[in-house]
Amino acid sequence: MKRHLFSVLLVLFALVTLPVQAADVPVRPAKDFPHDLAITYVYHGLPIPMRLNWQVQDDRYSLKLGANLFGRTRAFTSDGRLTKNGLAPEHFTDVRDGKLQNEATFDWANHQITLHDGDKTSTETLDKGTQDLFSTAFQFAIGGVRNQNFSFSMVSGRKIYPNVAFEVQGEKNWRVGGQVVKVILLRGTFEDRVFDFWLAPQWSNLPVRMIFNLGNDAPLDLWATEITIDGKSVLDAPAPTDSPGKD
Repeated sequence: MKRHLFSVLLVLFALVTLPVQAADVPVRPAKDFPHDLAITYVYHGLPIPMRLNWQVQDDRYSLKLGANLFGRTRAFTSDGRLTKNGLAPEHFTDVRDGKLQNEATFDWANHQITLHDGDKTSTETLDKGTQDLFSTAFQFAIGGVRNQNFSFSMVSGRKIYPNVAFEVQGEKNWRVGGQVVKVILLRGTFEDRVFDFWLAPQWSNLPVRMIFNLGNDAPLDLWATEITIDGKSVLDAPAPTDSPGKD
């Protein structure tokens, strides 16, 4: 029943997002998106693994991206609902060494979002379609992208990035281990911030690389090295490189 409900939501979402001319879709909606997913990322240039877990139960999703190094931990979480319009995040957190650093709480009924950063709390207007930093990739993966250029708001637990301008920058070759994977790069910009999502259509549009350049903070550049989809391994390789592959 749970898988059936999720499948129905995917079909409804695809019907909502697909334009009349399917050939013009820059990123096609994923078919049969995973209910249970694990991706291991590494920081570009550093052997620091981060593990992402995605799970779906009924019409709800949970996403966690965490790392553990020399006893220090860092974890981001996103939880919310799956609707015919895609992901509707309800709670985003950033936790370091077990201590909450910041969080965002989405109140869709009242169109408000509350940010809690340390001892500071603020409530702002919640725009339609707003995503958190990591739900964004899965919104693209599940629903696809039907326009070359578009915008929507993104949030972390600290800040709202209104109307981030996204552009589909086309296909690229992404070399991982002994294979070359076709990926589609989506780049979002807001002032001096840059958000890159590299989606792999052959793996349900999963984000195989994500880059978050948040101004004064050091860029977070994550490369996938292991992917397990509903219990089946589809990638297990050394860290990829930028070197182009042959088409």
